[in-house]
Amino acid sequence: RNLKYEWKPHACRLAPFSARRFCNAFARSSAGAPRRLLLVGDSYTGQLFISILAQLRGAFLRELMPVGRSIAHGGAYAYGIPTQEFHVDAIACVEDVSRAELQRAWDRKQSSTPKVHVRPLQVQFCRNEFLISNTEEPKTAWRHEYPWLPSVTPDTILVLQVCAWFHSNYVGFETNMRRALNETSRRIGHAEWGKQVVVVSSNIGHDDCHNITDWPLPKPINYSTPHKYGWENIAMLNKLAKGIVGEVGGTFIDITTPLGYRPDGHIETDCGHWCLPGPYDVGALLLHNAAVGRIPSPLAEHLRLTSRPISRNLPRPPARKGRSPVGDRAGDRGWHKRGRGAPSKAAAPRLRSARPARSHATAT
Repeated sequence: RNLKYEWKPHACRLAPFSARRFCNAFARSSAGAPRRLLLVGDSYTGQLFISILAQLRGAFLRELMPVGRSIAHGGAYAYGIPTQEFHVDAIACVEDVSRAELQRAWDRKQSSTPKVHVRPLQVQFCRNEFLISNTEEPKTAWRHEYPWLPSVTPDTILVLQVCAWFHSNYVGFETNMRRALNETSRRIGHAEWGKQVVVVSSNIGHDDCHNITDWPLPKPINYSTPHKYGWENIAMLNKLAKGIVGEVGGTFIDITTPLGYRPDGHIETDCGHWCLPGPYDVGALLLHNAAVGRIPSPLAEHLRLTSRPISRNLPRPPARKGRSPVGDRAGDRGWHKRGRGAPSKAAAPRLRSARPARSHATAT
């Protein structure tokens, strides 16, 4: 059931996640170098990394385990293989020909299969829970601060997240975020470097989530009183992050609001992390729409001006009758379910439909 809903923001109709469109947007730079999509953050950012990689049909190249300490695998799985998502190098966008296209070619008994465009996208995740701008791995027994700055190059798209570790210890958040962006500016090295930066808002959990059966909620959860995990600070941290990334001309993606409606889909052992596929795939969906330009963003502008696309003849999703091809009426924000009659005006949010996300990763 929790795969049958799609997020609909204000005055905007999102395009469904398309691996081909995503890969086309991130095609190698005009200079010919392959791009790197680098995600830095905590375990929730690791889940975002798995969500993106699975929907791109990508694969792990190597998982770099901690130096000088032993940490057992378990807790998260990709294609049934356990992973801790600490420091992972992966590859995606190796080919853009679908199985259906290959089948049609085989059925016609063509002498050759459709042309496969090989434009690999490097996808990397570094778990760095306080966004520390370090260049050496710490030797502490519990903190994960894997160096990510060496991976930032002029062709890197950097995705940072408002990490959960700042919820109860937010004092250093602004300092760490600004230092990370300053170092990124130096390593990318051109005047419009900020367009290559994306900041994703904080994840949000739900108390007693497994006993909530009536969802999506009428309005997103909002913690205004002190919480044992510091969740009352989420809104403040998101506002601060949005302002900082706006100052440098970057893109801010709000996943907190849509996830606030969804107490379903959390893993069995806590009410913060998520099963994949599930509601948390909304992060990959919003990044996809920001990249392809359905959500106007500095990221889309940068990719449009600097990419060498695979093909400019990609099909556009059909527009629905009576609706603008780029937007719907304002005020319709919410999770929507397809295949139902018009809901009553009292229902908030309204429900409309979606096909399940075809992610092959599982987080438990």
